[in-house]
Amino acid sequence: MPFVRKGVVIPAMRVMFSATKDHVMSTENVKAFLADAKAKPELQAEVSRLKESNDLESFVAGIVRLGAEHGHAFTKEDLILAST
Repeated sequence: MPFVRKGVVIPAMRVMFSATKDHVMSTENVKAFLADAKAKPELQAEVSRLKESNDLESFVAGIVRLGAEHGHAFTKEDLILAST
């Protein structure tokens, strides 16, 4: 079951990762993207459209895609790690 964190739906699952330098940098990209999404109305609208799909996998893939499009590359795993 998903939950909302900082206005973005995040999957309610825990995944174990080693905290490598790459993951630390990528989770910083997630945080930067979420800050941009909060500050930019046009990005908020895109995230809202993704939420309407009601498909968690599509939503997460869309968030990862939007992050990359806006200069914040991260993976699904980075998004999950940043949400824990």
